[in-house]
Amino acid sequence: MIDLNKLSNKTFVNISCYWALFIFGMSLTISSPILIELGKKIGASTENVGSIYSLFYGGVIIGSLLNGFKVNYFNRKPIMVLFYFTLPASIFAFPFSKHLAYTAILIFIMGLSGGLIQAQINSLIMD
Repeated sequence: MIDLNKLSNKTFVNISCYWALFIFGMSLTISSPILIELGKKIGASTENVGSIYSLFYGGVIIGSLLNGFKVNYFNRKPIMVLFYFTLPASIFAFPFSKHLAYTAILIFIMGLSGGLIQAQINSLIMD
């Protein structure tokens, strides 16, 4: 068993960063197979659901680009903790969406949170 008292703060940060990347990958893995069923539930065609899912990657790109702005103007830790909670909350709310717009917003927030977390983890691991 690992003695948690002997682990340094940097080790905890690295473990939490790897865990966040794992959850980010799981959000892709979990949400992709249910898109057709979700499209039937919200009354959208397969083409609409596919185009909405492209918002995920748009959110990742925007989140990665916003990382520089975020680091320059805000403290790194509170914003990172905020998006650590935003990503699982959006993943949890995703299956309960009943409207096309709500689904699009949730998918974009998942991508935005993941992009910000991924860019932040890259800079943290480099430190």
